Amino acid sequence: MHLAFLIPTYNSSKYIIDSLNSIVESASDATNSYGVILSDNNSSDNTLELITGFSVDCPTHLKLDIHHQDVNLGCYGNLRFLQDNSPAKWNYILCSDDLLVPEAIGCIEREIIVATNIQCGLIAFRDQTITEVRERVEKLNCSPKISGRRGLAILFLYGCVVGGLSNVCLRNDEHGVNLMFDSRMKYYGDMCYYVDYLISGGAIYFSPLQTNIRRIHDCQISCTGNLNCDEFWETHCAIKKCIFHLAKTKVEMISMLAFAHSVLHFQHYRLAAKKAFILNFTPIKNIQLSCGHATTLPTIAWIFLSFFMVEPIREILRYFFSRYLLG
Repeated sequence: MHLAFLIPTYNSSKYIIDSLNSIVESASDATNSYGVILSDNNSSDNTLELITGFSVDCPTHLKLDIHHQDVNLGCYGNLRFLQDNSPAKWNYILCSDDLLVPEAIGCIEREIIVATNIQCGLIAFRDQTITEVRERVEKLNCSPKISGRRGLAILFLYGCVVGGLSNVCLRNDEHGVNLMFDSRMKYYGDMCYYVDYLISGGAIYFSPLQTNIRRIHDCQISCTGNLNCDEFWETHCAIKKCIFHLAKTKVEMISMLAFAHSVLHFQHYRLAAKKAFILNFTPIKNIQLSCGHATTLPTIAWIFLSFFMVEPIREILRYFFSRYLLG
């Protein structure tokens, strides 16, 4: 199989049929075989029933492979399962609440050829939620391809510029066939995966085409985090990996850690301060544990500094670090 759509689902009864229909409808100019590999993550609603019903009348050109988990593996554990069970050369991730745009499959196939020619094993199609940041990064990079130290620097400076999961297509046999999503992650497993991917020698191709439509709603994983900074360790993990591979001296490492805590983590520290005012100290403890601090004093110091990190100051600091890391 040349192309497979990996769909992790959990309580997706409101969206899943529309997502599956969008795949069928976008295949009008597809030239190769493709399939859908779907894993229901032990849903408590009728998601599995709807999927099973869809498979009965499924178009013959669509190869639908349905799996059901007896226990909830978590979002990235479920994605890891799908990676393990895909026989396709290329895998496009489509979250169960998102849609493909018309003729997306034809666009994906054409961009796969481009990515193969420029030796990229991961395609990041346009994502409507990060257009401005993507354009800035592409202009700064002067190329649609990021890799190596420069690629890590871009992720360190600008975060998950790759976008949401529903715009990503992965090659299954290049740069870390054993590289899988981290099942421990709940919120930012994608960012950690992209960092690991670049470290492993992979290259990311920023496609100019948009292939998906993200449907924004309150139940998205990205909307449920940041309650008590319990996801801080995930972002901190990805940033520490970047720093470890970017910094050449101890001074550089200290400078980059200071940049990370003041510019990249400022929202976490502000949230921790707000929660502390209502006598909820759990966010401070979570940050302290994530950073491995013996006391809360460093966390309190960064909380204090975060209130000075207004947008102009953050952008000035980002500019100087961009000049330093990217030239």
